[in-house]
Amino acid sequence: YEALHVYIPIVYPLGAIMLLYAWSIVSHYRAERRERNRVTGIFGRFVPKAVVDRLLASGEEVKLGGERMDISLIFVDIRGFTTLSEKLEPEQVIQFLNEYLDVCTKAIFKFNGTLDKFIGDGVMAMFGAPVRSDNHAEMAVRSALEMRKMASVLEERLMEKLGFTVRFGIGINCGPAIVGNIGSEELRLDYTAIGDTVNLAARLESNAKP
Repeated sequence: YEALHVYIPIVYPLGAIMLLYAWSIVSHYRAERRERNRVTGIFGRFVPKAVVDRLLASGEEVKLGGERMDISLIFVDIRGFTTLSEKLEPEQVIQFLNEYLDVCTKAIFKFNGTLDKFIGDGVMAMFGAPVRSDNHAEMAVRSALEMRKMASVLEERLMEKLGFTVRFGIGINCGPAIVGNIGSEELRLDYTAIGDTVNLAARLESNAKP
């Protein structure tokens, strides 16, 4: 009986400690999985997988609001898209537009850029966010050159098939911008950049020759 009296007070506290420890591990794992799914949900479609992995490994919190970052931006659009849409059937317009957007997206991802958004027949991308990079300007220029190289093949195919073609206009600018998640935290967040640096990149693109 004496041994039993000693055994019970020792075993129950140890068991409770072990259960609490196991519960804390499970809770931490579930919280980590939720955060990984949240980050992947926000960035998975807009940045290369390698960038998402780096962001997860850094442990940086993804939250509403923004921060000032030094980045590079690319704006792209199709010159002559209105004429193209008037001469093609709607299904053909969508097919060409998807091919063109695919060219832009692959070039952006190849150099670790972030696809910000599609704006009709335009594309906005940034380099140096969400993961900071010292060579974001170089990566933006390399991406633009890649777009031009890949676009030439698309333009030639359009000329052979229809007898006319379209060209790309590209604008690049580097500098400080406010970068972060903007929108409704419960319904929809868009990871984007705002500021004069962004506006100038858009103006350069609108004034760029094809």
